[in-house]
Amino acid sequence: MREAIEDVIIRYAWAYDEGEVEVAAGLFTADGTLEVSVPGVAPAVGREAISGFLGAAREGRRERGEQPRHLVNNVRIVASAAGEAQVVSYMTLVVTHADGRAVVDCAGTYTDRFVLEENVWKLARRRIDFDRDRDRVRT
Repeated sequence: MREAIEDVIIRYAWAYDEGEVEVAAGLFTADGTLEVSVPGVAPAVGREAISGFLGAAREGRRERGEQPRHLVNNVRIVASAAGEAQVVSYMTLVVTHADGRAVVDCAGTYTDRFVLEENVWKLARRRIDFDRDRDRVRT
């Protein structure tokens, strides 16, 4: 279970960073949810909405000449039951700018709920909490 779940987490990072937003969205259940701690940003519900959300974010980075690299570690399965798992992990985003300068852009946590669909682990919900938002009111 752990290896399969970690593989989904890694594939999500690779897919987003390489601009393969449909692949990233395909790692979610059909009615999956992606939400971020940024105030005023509504959750994306469903693969199409998730793809649109990720695509817009990725396009903004492309327009700015940025190459993102998500580094995910300290993956913990905090609870599991038959066909379901609650998982938390740390995320650090390194961005290489058009001038070649690479900087740590942000850090935070992924809080994920995975479900097993036809023997494949899928993200049912991903909450991204950026450390910079820790003191803001969370929904």
